[in-house]
Amino acid sequence: IKKILWIVLVALLFSSCAIAVPIPIVERPGTWAQPMTVAGLPNLFRVSAPPARWTIYRSALPLAEGFSKGLVELGITTDINLYAGHPDKALLPRGIEETYIPAHTWHPEFEDAVAVLKAIKTAPGPVLIHCQHGSDRTGWSVALFRIVFENWTKEQAVDEMLHGGFGFHWLWGNLAGWIRGADIPKLKKAVGL
Repeated sequence: IKKILWIVLVALLFSSCAIAVPIPIVERPGTWAQPMTVAGLPNLFRVSAPPARWTIYRSALPLAEGFSKGLVELGITTDINLYAGHPDKALLPRGIEETYIPAHTWHPEFEDAVAVLKAIKTAPGPVLIHCQHGSDRTGWSVALFRIVFENWTKEQAVDEMLHGGFGFHWLWGNLAGWIRGADIPKLKKAVGL
């Protein structure tokens, strides 16, 4: 029976990609990440910028021009790459460090969340957080940044993640529950806050 359930689950996963229904985009509050256009950086949004302490961007996997020019144009010093199986190190211009955290959408790990937040905390300058599409893994990372560093409520962060127009896929609704259940004091302590 377990094998049959597994087969059905995998079939649903693959079939749902063809009939994906996006979560509706709502009117964008000014506090939410703002869309930007920089060549080679698809699905790019500025999450925070001065006068905030951290300058954070989010995007999909950069294209060649994004790696060679776009990251430099934004002044990125730290590339937080959540895309499993695709390290960026060989593609990054000099002066940009990669924090490679091969995260999984179906099951975020506490250790991955700590690694993302520590990379943000210790970054010497602007940070880009990305996965393959800049939607789901990037979404939970930015939501945790909002909660831990910017003192947003869990519901505010989840609302932005789901409805911000980043391409969040309904299939990964588990991420909203994961964020809502996250032990924020434990996370802050692990990050050193």
